[in-house]
Amino acid sequence: MLFTHPRRSHCSSNGTNLYGAAKGLKFDIDYERLLELCARKRTLVRAFYYIAVAEDQEFSPLRTLVDWVDYNGFSVGTKPLKEFTDAQGRHRAKGNMDIELAINVMKVWPAWTMW
Repeated sequence: MLFTHPRRSHCSSNGTNLYGAAKGLKFDIDYERLLELCARKRTLVRAFYYIAVAEDQEFSPLRTLVDWVDYNGFSVGTKPLKEFTDAQGRHRAKGNMDIELAINVMKVWPAWTMW
């Protein structure tokens, strides 16, 4: 989600869905380039990246990604994955960040429209 203004931009990414879609389509996302695109001809006010992570795993490719985007300019919001067994007995993990993203946009929007 990218909000633009004649002079500023704000980028909010649902990292859980973005990562899952990229993995499903078998391609990598260049997050550095994503920031550049968000800031093109504008001042990037803030870039948020929201993602659910497994707390109990010693190594996770998502943890590496989260650390990288945090170090390279994104403000990162995380929450633990919720693990459950579905009706067919399969082990599943759910990490919905939609509410966190929506709340952040609602908090930022009043200030955004006044700049």
